[in-house]
Amino acid sequence: MMRATVRDGVQVGFLLNHPTVRPTIGPGDDWFDPAGMLADEKSVLLFDESGGQFFHWRGPGIYEAHSFYIVRGRDALALGREAIRRMFEEYGAEKIWRATPITNKAARWFNRQLGFTSLGIIDMPEYGMGPCELFERKA
Repeated sequence: MMRATVRDGVQVGFLLNHPTVRPTIGPGDDWFDPAGMLADEKSVLLFDESGGQFFHWRGPGIYEAHSFYIVRGRDALALGREAIRRMFEEYGAEKIWRATPITNKAARWFNRQLGFTSLGIIDMPEYGMGPCELFERKA
């Protein structure tokens, strides 16, 4: 697993737009361009050929995490755990949080398996996702 840079845009784009991933990252069928994500030097995107996680910088030591794995089950959990470990140990994360639509039961289960704690259900109209379960994990 490596940290993506703007030079990895095509490879990351193929992962984000994979038929099993694209429906999970937002509405619409348009090609999702990762250029903006990769240009943000405070944020961290860790990936390999199986997918990865984007950690959007939200403040000193605070990141919002988004997963995009082609693999599922134990393979995705192993990769997710490794990415989170690296964020805490190598990139100075103190807290990582996720907002997961309550309709996405698999992702909510995934968050719990990665060691995240539920903070409850909240409405996040700014994300256009409806009610979400908010999760956090601290170093």
